Amino acid sequence: MKIFQLQSSKLPEPVTFEYNSKGLLTAFKSTGLSEEQLKWVYEHFPVNVQSIEILRKSKKLNFVEVKVEITFEDFFRNYSALYGERVEKKKSLQIWNRMSVAHRFLAYEFIPRYFKRCQRLKVAPKMPKTYLHQEPWND
Repeated sequence: MKIFQLQSSKLPEPVTFEYNSKGLLTAFKSTGLSEEQLKWVYEHFPVNVQSIEILRKSKKLNFVEVKVEITFEDFFRNYSALYGERVEKKKSLQIWNRMSVAHRFLAYEFIPRYFKRCQRLKVAPKMPKTYLHQEPWND
Protein backbone atom coordinates (compact mmCIF):
# COMPACT_ATOMS: atom_id res chain seq x y z
CA MET A 1 0.00 0.00 0.00
CA LYS A 2 1.19 3.50 -0.79
CA ILE A 3 -0.24 6.74 0.48
CA PHE A 4 0.43 10.14 -1.07
CA GLN A 5 -0.68 13.54 0.12
CA LEU A 6 -1.11 16.54 -2.13
CA GLN A 7 0.12 19.47 -0.07
CA SER A 8 -0.27 23.13 -0.88
CA SER A 9 -0.63 26.41 0.94
CA LYS A 10 -3.76 26.92 -1.20
CA LEU A 11 -5.46 23.87 0.37
CA PRO A 12 -7.08 23.89 3.83
CA GLU A 13 -5.44 20.52 4.52
CA PRO A 14 -3.61 17.85 2.48
CA VAL A 15 -5.59 15.71 0.03
CA THR A 16 -4.83 12.03 0.61
CA PHE A 17 -4.68 9.30 -2.05
CA GLU A 18 -4.26 5.62 -1.10
CA TYR A 19 -3.09 2.96 -3.56
CA ASN A 20 -3.02 -0.84 -3.33
CA SER A 21 -0.02 -3.08 -4.05
CA LYS A 22 -0.80 -2.91 -7.79
CA GLY A 23 -0.57 0.88 -7.71
CA LEU A 24 -4.31 1.45 -8.21
CA LEU A 25 -6.27 4.07 -6.29
CA THR A 26 -8.34 2.58 -3.45
CA ALA A 27 -9.24 5.65 -1.40
CA PHE A 28 -9.37 9.42 -1.64
CA LYS A 29 -9.78 11.74 1.36
CA SER A 30 -10.28 15.45 1.45
CA THR A 31 -12.15 17.91 3.59
CA GLY A 32 -12.71 21.61 3.32
CA LEU A 33 -11.99 21.94 -0.39
CA SER A 34 -13.85 24.60 -2.31
CA GLU A 35 -16.01 23.60 -5.27
CA GLU A 36 -13.31 24.93 -7.62
CA GLN A 37 -10.57 22.94 -5.85
CA LEU A 38 -12.68 19.76 -5.94
CA LYS A 39 -13.34 20.25 -9.64
CA TRP A 40 -9.60 20.57 -10.27
CA VAL A 41 -8.82 17.41 -8.25
CA TYR A 42 -11.46 15.41 -10.15
CA GLU A 43 -10.17 16.63 -13.52
CA HIS A 44 -6.60 15.62 -12.63
CA PHE A 45 -7.50 12.61 -10.50
CA PRO A 46 -4.42 10.38 -10.06
CA VAL A 47 -6.03 6.93 -10.56
CA ASN A 48 -2.70 5.13 -10.25
CA VAL A 49 0.77 5.76 -8.85
CA GLN A 50 2.13 6.57 -12.33
CA SER A 51 -0.35 9.48 -12.49
CA ILE A 52 1.23 10.92 -9.36
CA GLU A 53 4.64 11.01 -11.03
CA ILE A 54 3.22 12.65 -14.16
CA LEU A 55 1.41 15.29 -12.11
CA ARG A 56 4.53 15.91 -10.02
CA LYS A 57 6.52 16.74 -13.14
CA SER A 58 4.00 18.42 -15.42
CA LYS A 59 2.10 20.52 -12.88
CA LYS A 60 4.93 20.85 -10.35
CA LEU A 61 2.66 19.66 -7.56
CA ASN A 62 3.86 18.70 -4.12
CA PHE A 63 2.86 15.03 -3.65
CA VAL A 64 4.48 13.61 -0.54
CA GLU A 65 4.63 9.86 0.02
CA VAL A 66 3.52 8.89 3.51
CA LYS A 67 5.51 5.94 4.79
CA VAL A 68 3.26 3.09 5.87
CA GLU A 69 4.31 0.11 7.90
CA ILE A 70 1.95 -2.72 8.69
CA THR A 71 2.34 -3.77 12.31
CA PHE A 72 1.90 -7.28 13.64
CA GLU A 73 -1.16 -6.08 15.56
CA ASP A 74 -2.70 -4.82 12.31
CA PHE A 75 -2.04 -8.19 10.66
CA PHE A 76 -3.22 -10.30 13.57
CA ARG A 77 -6.38 -8.25 14.15
CA ASN A 78 -7.34 -8.45 10.47
CA TYR A 79 -6.54 -12.16 10.13
CA SER A 80 -8.27 -13.11 13.39
CA ALA A 81 -11.41 -11.20 12.43
CA LEU A 82 -11.80 -13.44 9.37
CA TYR A 83 -10.42 -16.59 10.98
CA GLY A 84 -12.82 -16.33 13.90
CA GLU A 85 -10.43 -16.82 16.78
CA ARG A 86 -7.15 -15.46 18.06
CA VAL A 87 -4.74 -18.39 18.11
CA GLU A 88 -0.98 -18.86 17.96
CA LYS A 89 -0.24 -15.18 18.44
CA LYS A 90 3.20 -15.73 19.98
CA LYS A 91 4.35 -18.16 17.27
CA SER A 92 2.92 -15.94 14.54
CA LEU A 93 4.81 -12.96 15.95
CA GLN A 94 8.10 -14.88 15.79
CA ILE A 95 7.60 -15.53 12.06
CA TRP A 96 6.41 -11.94 11.47
CA ASN A 97 9.57 -10.55 13.07
CA ARG A 98 11.73 -12.54 10.61
CA MET A 99 9.83 -11.21 7.57
CA SER A 100 10.92 -8.25 5.46
CA VAL A 101 8.73 -5.15 5.35
CA ALA A 102 7.76 -6.03 1.75
CA HIS A 103 6.67 -9.56 2.75
CA ARG A 104 4.70 -8.19 5.69
CA PHE A 105 2.84 -5.87 3.36
CA LEU A 106 2.11 -8.69 0.90
CA ALA A 107 0.91 -10.98 3.69
CA TYR A 108 -1.42 -8.29 5.02
CA GLU A 109 -2.80 -7.27 1.61
CA PHE A 110 -3.49 -10.89 0.61
CA ILE A 111 -5.66 -11.79 3.64
CA PRO A 112 -9.09 -10.99 2.06
CA ARG A 113 -8.24 -12.80 -1.19
CA TYR A 114 -6.90 -15.77 0.76
CA PHE A 115 -10.13 -16.17 2.71
CA LYS A 116 -12.20 -15.83 -0.48
CA ARG A 117 -10.03 -18.48 -2.12
CA CYS A 118 -10.53 -20.82 0.84
CA GLN A 119 -14.31 -20.34 0.59
CA ARG A 120 -14.28 -20.95 -3.16
CA LEU A 121 -12.18 -24.13 -2.80
CA LYS A 122 -14.16 -25.19 0.28
CA VAL A 123 -11.04 -25.64 2.41
CA ALA A 124 -10.42 -24.43 5.93
CA PRO A 125 -8.09 -21.44 6.20
CA LYS A 126 -4.74 -22.05 7.83
CA MET A 127 -3.90 -20.80 11.28
CA PRO A 128 -2.08 -17.45 11.17
CA LYS A 129 1.32 -19.02 11.94
CA THR A 130 0.93 -21.46 9.04
CA TYR A 131 -0.34 -18.72 6.74
CA LEU A 132 2.78 -16.64 7.42
CA HIS A 133 5.13 -19.63 7.18
CA GLN A 134 3.73 -21.00 3.90
CA GLU A 135 3.40 -17.58 2.19
CA PRO A 136 0.30 -18.32 0.06
CA TRP A 137 0.49 -14.81 -1.43
CA ASN A 138 3.43 -16.10 -3.51
CA ASP A 139 1.39 -18.90 -5.15
